[in-house]
Amino acid sequence: MVDGGVGDTWSLGLDDVELDLKTSQSLQSRLGALSYSPVLAGLGGGVGSHGVSGLGGPVGYLVGLLGVAAEVARAVRGSSGSESILDIQEPNRLGSLLSDTSRRLLKSVIAVERVRMDDRLPLVISASVLLEQVLVPLVVDFATPVADRLCAAVPRNRRPWMVLEAWSTKGVPPTMVTVEVILLAARRAVEKRDDRLSEAIERRFGWRYMILLKSRGFETCLREIRERFRNPAAHGRGAFSKGDAERLTQLSVGRHSWAAWASERRGATSLFPSNEAVMHHHLANLRAATGPA
Repeated sequence: MVDGGVGDTWSLGLDDVELDLKTSQSLQSRLGALSYSPVLAGLGGGVGSHGVSGLGGPVGYLVGLLGVAAEVARAVRGSSGSESILDIQEPNRLGSLLSDTSRRLLKSVIAVERVRMDDRLPLVISASVLLEQVLVPLVVDFATPVADRLCAAVPRNRRPWMVLEAWSTKGVPPTMVTVEVILLAARRAVEKRDDRLSEAIERRFGWRYMILLKSRGFETCLREIRERFRNPAAHGRGAFSKGDAERLTQLSVGRHSWAAWASERRGATSLFPSNEAVMHHHLANLRAATGPA
C-alpha cells in the first residue's frame, strides 16, 4: 500500500506494469488448458490474426485474445452471434455512445458471456479489455489539459505522482492504473477547490459526476477490479466462477450481465452506489458533445 496523501491509501504492485511476451505466453498456455481447448486449437489463425487495428502491446494481445474467445463462444453455441442486442437498429443511449471498436468489443463480451464454462477467465479478460478501452480515453481526455494540476494535487515523488508524471511528461501509455490515479488526484484537487480542474471535469461529465467523484467510489471500484480481476486474469492466475464474473459486471456496469445492461432502454444516470458501475457512470454522465468512448 502506498500513501497517496492525507486520508488516502493507494496500492500498485508489479502486476500493474505492462505485460511482456513471457507473460502473454503464460496466459495463452493457461487458456489452452481450459475445457474448450479443442475448439480454441481448431480456430487455425491464432491470436495474432484477431487483433483490433490501432491497439498494440499487451492491450493489443488481450484484444486479439478477445477475438479468439468470441469465436470460441460462436463455435460452442453454433451461432454467429447475430442475436446481440447491439445488432438492432436503435441501441440504448449508452451503447450508442461507444466507438465502433468498443461496440465490437461489447458484442464479443456478450457472446463470451453466453457460453457455459466452469472457469470464466475468458469473460474476465474480455470485460477487462472492454473496460480499459472505454474508460481510458474518457478520463484521459479531460485530464490531459490539466495534467499539471493533477500532479500538484498529490505528494511529489510518491507512487501516484510518479504514475501521473510518467504518463503526462514521458509518454507512458495510459492504462487502468493511470485512470485510477487520475481520479484520485482529481478528487483531491476538487476538495482543494481547484476551480480550473473542476471546470474541466464538468465540461466533460456534468455536475452529477462531481458528486460521484467526491464520494471516492470510483477509486474503490477500480481498485477492486484491478486487484481482484484484471491483474490476476492478465497474468493467467487463478480461476473465476460465475459469481466472480457477475461481480465484475456489477462493478463495471451495475447489472448482473453485460447483455442485461446493453438491452436497457433508459440509460439511467443514478448517483448511487458510486462504488459500482464505473463504466456505466462515466457513460451516463458523459456530455453528448464530447463524442464516442
